[in-house]
Amino acid sequence: MAYKHGVYTSEVPTSIVPAVNSTAGLPVVFGTAPIHLASNRAEVNKPILCYTYAEAVAAMGYSEDWEKYTLCETIYSQYSLYAVSPTVFVNVLDPKKHKAPVSDKVIRTADICSKRNRSRKSRGRICRTSGRRWRNLGSTVESCTGT
Repeated sequence: MAYKHGVYTSEVPTSIVPAVNSTAGLPVVFGTAPIHLASNRAEVNKPILCYTYAEAVAAMGYSEDWEKYTLCETIYSQYSLYAVSPTVFVNVLDPKKHKAPVSDKVIRTADICSKRNRSRKSRGRICRTSGRRWRNLGSTVESCTGT
């Protein structure tokens, strides 16, 4: 039986893909970004050149809601999936202009309870939201006795 003496090495493939730096096909992306989540906010309608995922998230912010924030999908695909760098991002979402006014509204706890606990299978017939007892209204919908 042979015994190996000394140091032996072997090469193991890594899952880290190096970024591809290219200037011939520089992607310029216009869209909306959640800049309220950014640590280093980019200005509206100003091109921002980003080389890494962290740099893009710091400038534009990141959210998984790609329907509202279209630049986040590009950030994910360019840096996480395909490792393509650099990318120019232009945010067109202006938080000063694109916001809807919200009025104050008073909601009773009984209204919340009746919406959340519509089944008769609530544990011990106690409302999960307010902690009050339920009363039967004679139908499939029950209501919390609290006001």
